[in-house]
Amino acid sequence: MVALSILTAFAALMVLQVPIVLALIGIAFGYFWLNGFPLTIVPYTMYKTLNSFTLIAIPMFIFMGELLNRFRFASDMITITRRMFREKFGYSLRLNVILSLVFSGMSGSAIADIGATGRMLINASGREGICRSFAAGLTMASATIGPLFPPSIPLLVYAIAANSSSVRMLIAGVIPAVTIAAILYAFVTVYIWMLQRKQAPAAASADEAFPEEPPVSATSFRRDLLVALPVLCIIPAITCGMLFGIMSPSEVGAAAVLYTLILAMLYGRFHLRELWLSFRSAVVSSSAVVALLAAGSLYSTIMVNEGVSEYAASVFGNIGDNPLVFFLIINLLLIVVGMFIDGLTIIILLTPILLPIAQNLGIQPEQLGIVIVFNTMLGMMTPPFGLSIFAVASVSGLRIAEILRSILPFYGVMLVCLIALSAFPALSQWLPNVVFQ
Repeated sequence: MVALSILTAFAALMVLQVPIVLALIGIAFGYFWLNGFPLTIVPYTMYKTLNSFTLIAIPMFIFMGELLNRFRFASDMITITRRMFREKFGYSLRLNVILSLVFSGMSGSAIADIGATGRMLINASGREGICRSFAAGLTMASATIGPLFPPSIPLLVYAIAANSSSVRMLIAGVIPAVTIAAILYAFVTVYIWMLQRKQAPAAASADEAFPEEPPVSATSFRRDLLVALPVLCIIPAITCGMLFGIMSPSEVGAAAVLYTLILAMLYGRFHLRELWLSFRSAVVSSSAVVALLAAGSLYSTIMVNEGVSEYAASVFGNIGDNPLVFFLIINLLLIVVGMFIDGLTIIILLTPILLPIAQNLGIQPEQLGIVIVFNTMLGMMTPPFGLSIFAVASVSGLRIAEILRSILPFYGVMLVCLIALSAFPALSQWLPNVVFQ
């Protein structure tokens, strides 16, 4: 009853547009005061959550992404990757998927991915004769890859909320991200083939997609590749550094920041103003995540104290002990909740409740984390409050109604991916088990 009252109070505060962090802290103060707990438990619980070395990885990864963007390394990667795909019709759609996988190693953010590449790729599709709304839908779908591939802020937040290994969690996202990219790539390849079979107006040559650029010589391409190669090495270096146990996520993040700064100096792109702007942006973004984690720890403490996890486990126990039934229920729950609440909040609020149930059913924390994070990404491309929808509308200039229609084919593709992640534990478990055996 108390837990239900807390959830109702939280929902009411959300309707009143009270910031999530303030809502959680206010509810926690009220709960502990009414139940006779010393109010010092509030700052102590928040401090205990934030006193973690793993948390350093979050600002480091965000800072690295900001530096890569502001020192123009991101545009180098876009240029070289784009030139590799300019030979055949439909390259802009294939490039959309590949760049999402590349940018996932830079920001781990779906919105950052859309903002960095969305406008260019959607416009390029239009110049090829491909429906821009389809490209917009693909941009949203491919952006779901970023938060699963290391470095991933959502997976780090989940690892902290689940009190599990952050390294295992980040490594667990590699194969699912590559699998989703492969499924999307196959889907757009079939779509391109169908367009060619119908002899659609899409038969324009790929070179017309960027008429403002002169043809690229082999020498120019090699020069651009040499410029971009040191930056492209950051992505496998981050993954391999954790795979082989050379560095922890926090150390990898710090090393990546230092490496990016050195590259900026060597390339003559280092400017104190850009460094300051990157630092300020990283501090603001990191502060929001850390504050949410601290406030979420109060909510988790209350849920544990009220025995919500045990009650939920008993409810699921009455339904059955089949992991697929569990995933079916939570997938439906998370997709609906994701329509109204942002992903990090969902991870922080629901992980303490769902994790004990999953473990009782033999589901590993890594698989549950991948499924939860992927569901939150689906929520971002689902109305009425899907952030990816508004981000794509902003960069493409398309109407919301057009974008919503364009999403429909990709819901089926994303559903196939979700079923695969839920039904095949090996996708998220094999690589961490091999590394840590």
